[in-house]
Amino acid sequence: GEDTRDTCPPVKRMKLGEEEGSETHTKGSANKPSPSTPSIRELGFLKLSGQYQWYKLGSQLGGEQHVLEQIEENYPRDSEIRQYKMFGEWLRRDTEASWDKLCGALQIVGE
Repeated sequence: GEDTRDTCPPVKRMKLGEEEGSETHTKGSANKPSPSTPSIRELGFLKLSGQYQWYKLGSQLGGEQHVLEQIEENYPRDSEIRQYKMFGEWLRRDTEASWDKLCGALQIVGE
């Protein structure tokens, strides 16, 4: 698929300072995903509106309930870490993760 991050209203609305610090290197950068696949660093700039939106979004992206519950249990007071872990699981599990899939899921959960 093509890179839809600039045409997806929820992603455009939620992007905060993505260009800042873009020179930083991330682990596994030798193994570069296609431009249509979000990186965990890019996803870290997305700010979800509610405390439990990460869970709804994770479910919409195909996350298994027990995995999402384990993330909730491990990080009960930190919604940013829960969101980060949920995105990490999604990218690890979904070989076809894309900005397009993310955009569709964000729209479904009301972001």
